[in-house]
Amino acid sequence: MLGRIPGIGVRRLRTLVSFFGDPLAVRRATTAGIASIPGFNARLAAEVHRFFRNTMLAEAEREAVRQLSLLRDAGGEILHVWDPRYPPQLAAIYDAPPVLFTRGDTACGSGPCVAVVGTRHPTPYGLVMAEYFARELGTAGVTVVSGLARGVDTRAHAAALASGGRTIAVIGTGPDRCYPRENIRL
Repeated sequence: MLGRIPGIGVRRLRTLVSFFGDPLAVRRATTAGIASIPGFNARLAAEVHRFFRNTMLAEAEREAVRQLSLLRDAGGEILHVWDPRYPPQLAAIYDAPPVLFTRGDTACGSGPCVAVVGTRHPTPYGLVMAEYFARELGTAGVTVVSGLARGVDTRAHAAALASGGRTIAVIGTGPDRCYPRENIRL
């Protein structure tokens, strides 16, 4: 919900919550307190303060409730960057997403991971190589990360799972829908 504050991107959101200790404390913060944070100024602090005092908050709360309902119905959960279950390698990147919508075993992202991604229209050789690498990585205990798209991504996920390995599908849709539809069982 804090991500809907005008002018607040990923880095500022992390700074804001880290400075005050938790998201609820941000809601109680004064404009002067927010303006004192490195990277913030009086104008941005006023935007944050205004967000909690007008209809933008009510709209954001309604949207959050709707999204949480969809997530719950899909069997998912939310991991925020301050949650100890949040993948440590992802938390270490420059602009880590503050929130992940997840389904399945989130612990598989805490070990070694390798991304196997490629075109949606691979050559036969490309498919064979994607399958080979993903199978070998899966057998070695490395989690294969891909986007669940058609082509190389689909082949990599399937091969890793067939080898007894683990995969993480980073998808651009919500957790309540699968694109492409033919990968729903995968």
